[in-house]
Amino acid sequence: MKKRNEMWDALGLDPKKEYAKLFALEFLLIAIAIGSYLYLRRIFILPGVAIFALVFGFFYFSRYDILLKEKEQRATDQFVESFTYFSIYISNGYNVYRALEEASLLSQSDIKPYFDELLDGIDNDKSLAPFLAFSKHFSSLSIKEVMLSVYQMVDEGGGMAHIRQFESLFASFSEERHLLERERKKKTLGNMQAFPLIGSGLTMLTLTASLVIIMGSIYNVL
Repeated sequence: MKKRNEMWDALGLDPKKEYAKLFALEFLLIAIAIGSYLYLRRIFILPGVAIFALVFGFFYFSRYDILLKEKEQRATDQFVESFTYFSIYISNGYNVYRALEEASLLSQSDIKPYFDELLDGIDNDKSLAPFLAFSKHFSSLSIKEVMLSVYQMVDEGGGMAHIRQFESLFASFSEERHLLERERKKKTLGNMQAFPLIGSGLTMLTLTASLVIIMGSIYNVL
């Protein structure tokens, strides 16, 4: 239960609304089961729908793990975009805090709260802690290394050596993300190529079922 509440909080979901949605869907399934039983008078419908409702409830809650992974993936992609802006501002002579502010203004919805949290943290704590807190939103060790290099620019004066270190770490991570994005697109295209085969298979099954029904009808007439 605690883990589920943490997931809802991370996804910005209201637990009451999530339970209400599940209750409404389960109630609809039960209503369909009762209606089907009263109309068809087949007793197996009730236990069948009961089992389906239990399985549906399990998958309904398990989908939050997928949503969290999708959110982190989007936020990671947005990290690359935002820190590309940060890199440009740093290269043009902005100090770290000002560059973070400007990058925050241009950041997208999934990563924007993390920037707000980072900037508020820096206002109240000049240590490494706010930068580590920012990196904890991501599972990637490379992001932790990038944020550590950003902190070193603050702590040790932001000389060219630290800027080059940041640029090297960030460029390596950015290239890694671009390669992963390319692989994701290839995989998506590969999955899409399978759709015509699936459609053809379903069409053949439908035709076969239709022929069986027709032949059965002819046999009954004879």
